[in-house]
Amino acid sequence: MFKISAQLCAPYLEKGHFLYMDSYYSSPRLFHFLSLNDMGACGTIKLDRCGLSDAIKDEVSELKKKKRNCFILSVRKRYAFDHLARH
Repeated sequence: MFKISAQLCAPYLEKGHFLYMDSYYSSPRLFHFLSLNDMGACGTIKLDRCGLSDAIKDEVSELKKKKRNCFILSVRKRYAFDHLARH
């Protein structure tokens, strides 16, 4: 899915755009790629998605205690995941 998503975004890279997506497309690998190419991203994320860091998994376990079911991952700055929230 990364390759398809990266190809679809190609015309918009290096222009400062921001991309919103659902959990089917979002992944830490794609968000990192987009941030390296001056493109922000925000989307829901599946908790079993390959590539989630231990820090994010720890934060998720804390958020689970609040019994909500939608996780959002966003990136606006290069090389760093900016936000993980549960709504």
